[in-house]
Amino acid sequence: MGRKSNRSGGGFVSFVKNALLFFGIVALIVIFSEPDQPTGSGSVEASQKNRTPWPFLNEAGGSEVGKELDQSNIYVVFDNSGSMIDQGCSGNQTKSDAAKNALQRFARDIPTATNLGLLVFDNYGISERLSLGLNNRNEFIKAVNQSKPGSGTPLKSSISIAYKKLTEQGRRQLGYGNYHLVVVTDGEASSGESPKQVVNDILKDSPIVFHTIGFCIRDNHSLNQAGKIIYKSAMNVKELQEGLKGVLAESEDFVLTDFKQGKP
Repeated sequence: MGRKSNRSGGGFVSFVKNALLFFGIVALIVIFSEPDQPTGSGSVEASQKNRTPWPFLNEAGGSEVGKELDQSNIYVVFDNSGSMIDQGCSGNQTKSDAAKNALQRFARDIPTATNLGLLVFDNYGISERLSLGLNNRNEFIKAVNQSKPGSGTPLKSSISIAYKKLTEQGRRQLGYGNYHLVVVTDGEASSGESPKQVVNDILKDSPIVFHTIGFCIRDNHSLNQAGKIIYKSAMNVKELQEGLKGVLAESEDFVLTDFKQGKP
């Protein structure tokens, strides 16, 4: 009986050892065959955390670095939509002509060391009419004068293009310098062209200073966001000119932006 009992106990111990060995092997197989968890830039949170700040230099695609990194940049979006053919708030001339005259004076007053660019939406569609650059004031004035009032008000599309152009310039300047987006408009956006999201992205992700001059529309405009957008209501030609002068006052001093490579 004692020998039988010992054999039974030895068999049980052997069974337990084999079972433990078997389950241990299974556990190792499960561990090493489990898919890798996303880490580093593979996970959404890590990707957002590790993303290079504006102007997103890690996404630059080989942008050429400019010679002057501390330049100021002014990019104008000119609304010459169909309603600009009206004469409200502009005396005996159309709003289009009044805005053109104001933009001409504005261009001549911009310091020569400041990059200037222009996007227009008008009867010819929406497009950049002048890329950011120096010594282009005559070209700017010519492009403004050649625009013809017509069509709708695609604020979302135009502001998106302007943001892209300023970001490209930001890459060339490695994030240094300052950046101003100036929208001159006389009305609200066309259907499907609400600028709310792109404006929020600009204000959240970049150091771009956003200016809006509402011509003949008082203060009730979607781009009038106190504390975020510098908004000026221009109810006559003089106020329109003063609104543009205010842009120069904001941009004349160089400010080293915190939105550069290596900054959180």
